[in-house]
Amino acid sequence: MTFIPFAGWQPGMIITEERANSSALIGRVVFSAIKTTSQAITSNGNPVVANALNWDNIVTDLLGGWSAAQPSRWTPPMPGLYQLDGCITFSGPAGAAGAVRNAAWFVNGALVLGGNNRTPSPGATVSACDARSTPVLLNAGDYVQLVPSQDTGADLGTATGSYMPTMIVTYKGPA
Repeated sequence: MTFIPFAGWQPGMIITEERANSSALIGRVVFSAIKTTSQAITSNGNPVVANALNWDNIVTDLLGGWSAAQPSRWTPPMPGLYQLDGCITFSGPAGAAGAVRNAAWFVNGALVLGGNNRTPSPGATVSACDARSTPVLLNAGDYVQLVPSQDTGADLGTATGSYMPTMIVTYKGPA
């Protein structure tokens, strides 16, 4: 399937396969992944790219942007506006009083402005932190990562089973 930047239908425009493919994607989930195995997240109050989740179960990848060679990254093949949604779940107790959990979006290795969410840990066996639902303009070749962080003072694993972390990318339209 070929993808091209598509600014929308205009009067007199010829319908081509590329334009039809691109317009049919608007509002569609183009990538969805879950983390079925636990991943150790180092203790650090701020998100660091070294802790980016390595996705091991790809549910949907309509654009072919995920690669097993770089399992923490999703890369769009065409520019556009994308909506990022995700959730990080941690297993284990809260640890130190006031411990927090973070979920942050990174694009090309840098924190997205407004893309970080911090949640106080409730001290439960499993704690969750939803990543902010964030619209981002991406170019072809940019890459997106969901990065957790926590500050318990020790490594903390991500949860498994029905609590596993998730990442969802929706194509919202042309840039």
